This record gives sequence, C-alpha cells and structure tokens, in this order.
Amino acid sequence: MNENFNIETLPITNQIKSYFEEIIDFLGENKNREGLLKTPDRASKAKFNHNNFRFQRRI
Repeated sequence: MNENFNIETLPITNQIKSYFEEIIDFLGENKNREGLLKTPDRASKAKFNHNNFRFQRRI
C-alpha cells in the first residue's frame, strides 16, 4: 500500500461516515452523545479494513 495513502482523504469515507450517522439516528440513539461521536469514523475505517480495501491509483 502507498505510504502516502490516507483513508480519511477519500471522498467515499465521508459518505460512509454519514451512513453510519444515519443508522445511529435511525436506531434512536443520539449521534452527538460523547460515547458515539467517533463511532461513524471508527466504523468506516473498520469497513475498509474488513474488506481488505486496496487503493489503486489509475494511471
């Protein structure tokens, strides 16, 4: 994997975080609660890691 690769800079990362925020809200939880603030970020990173995501630069 490229040393300069940063999952947080991918546009899709913000979209995935948004989906997890919606899921938390749908479940009736307060997404702004201290214990849940970083959950969408952690979940989006875990999703990439779980799928063995590989960034391939188009030439």
